[in-house]
Amino acid sequence: MTVLHSTALARSAALAPVLLATLVACVVDAEDEVAVDRDSDSAPFSNETAVVSAAGGQQVTIRGRVFYNDRRDHGLFAARRTPTGAVGTRCNTAGQRDDGTACSLNWLGAQYAVVDVLDLDDGYGLLDVNCHPEVVLGSVAVNYDGSFAATVSVDDACNHDDLGNAIALRVRLRYCGPWCFSLNTEEDAPYALYHPGASAASPRIVAPGADVSVGDMYFNPAGSPTTVANNTSRAASYYASLVDTILTVHRDAGVPFYKSSFGEIQYVYPSSLTATATAKSPTLVVISSTLDPGWVGGKTSAHEYGHVLMQRAWDGDYGFDGVGISANDSTIAPSRQIAFKEAWAEFIARAVFPLTYGCGLASFDDNATSPLPGALGQGAQWRLNVTKALCDWYDGRNDDDAALAGAGDHFAADGIYSMWFNLRQMYLTASLYGGDYAGEGLWFCDYVDYYLDVRQSTAAVGAASHANYVSTITDLIYNNNIACFLPAP
Repeated sequence: MTVLHSTALARSAALAPVLLATLVACVVDAEDEVAVDRDSDSAPFSNETAVVSAAGGQQVTIRGRVFYNDRRDHGLFAARRTPTGAVGTRCNTAGQRDDGTACSLNWLGAQYAVVDVLDLDDGYGLLDVNCHPEVVLGSVAVNYDGSFAATVSVDDACNHDDLGNAIALRVRLRYCGPWCFSLNTEEDAPYALYHPGASAASPRIVAPGADVSVGDMYFNPAGSPTTVANNTSRAASYYASLVDTILTVHRDAGVPFYKSSFGEIQYVYPSSLTATATAKSPTLVVISSTLDPGWVGGKTSAHEYGHVLMQRAWDGDYGFDGVGISANDSTIAPSRQIAFKEAWAEFIARAVFPLTYGCGLASFDDNATSPLPGALGQGAQWRLNVTKALCDWYDGRNDDDAALAGAGDHFAADGIYSMWFNLRQMYLTASLYGGDYAGEGLWFCDYVDYYLDVRQSTAAVGAASHANYVSTITDLIYNNNIACFLPAP
């Protein structure tokens, strides 16, 4: 197979978490989490700590681990570690591992959950100064192996405090650093649990200068069975898929997050604002309680994030009435614009989970196992056809369907960034190729037109290269039962 790679373009530097060993003589806001492990295959950096210090303050280091029961069908399991330090594996929603053995518990590191170290005061009067029931001393994100370590000031300024240097630990499903995202019970209310080793009901008394290790925490409400899904354990799984998506798209592929333009992305579960799951805006995704009545399948967070990516790439909306209007693989979409937005979301989910839901899996990629619907050449109004076309554009696997025109998928993009770059630029340069963003709205054939008429135009790459791009893209789209007004190959 000959693989044609699209021209590499200058891109934004990949946003990466910062590892801090010390941060002296300043106070870090609770929203500025630090000390997040970047590489899933690196050794745990147990000696690294996030330091939150007031000038002259006495410090204490708190260490521990946080795990959640991962029962997803789709996830980057090997990027996390078990309590024994083993590489994570799948234990699916049906309670079965890939080797066929039964399972009910699959504790994996709660990567990017955030631990708040809280100072607790009690027994003070109305006239006592510098006293508060609870003060956040510092926050640190949980690493891929479940570990965390935070060094904070424990100088208690409360002048009448029965508790002294008493701390509690709260674990929440909200991270804010290069990217801000959260899993909430309602807007601005992240899921959170107290650590049993230092809770509000049973705080930990610490001595200045101490290095304290607390026992492992398993992110599940007290008294709830760990092997039966509840809203909190489902939320942890939705959050895990959100973390997988954020890291794949932004950390690894370098796609801009647009934090300054749009801020935090909040997922709310359970929500009454949808019957399934809906990206209501570039900042809000809502998920119904009925979507995953048992354990969470895993792809929903990534699919909805695809909608968020599209809205952010197009400066805040779709340009057409698309919020809450969906399409599936088995019926024609309400419009070709809806088919494109839903296909883009499916593509992102498949790009994030290549081993379990990937574009290149024969069970999806080959038409013999996943037939294309629609009248000949009319596939642009079907989610499945457009998803397959985007996947073929992205993957390096040639899945030629001899029953359709075109010599198959002998094309591969430079990666997720290149795919996203097309999405962004088809919006920004719509006037150059005839796209109608403000009217009918953009669709898959506009994606094609931008690529061939602007990014890989004769003026941009020369006549010979342009002709080669036209030939390969024509083969690709016709082999997915889409014509886009191009002559049949």
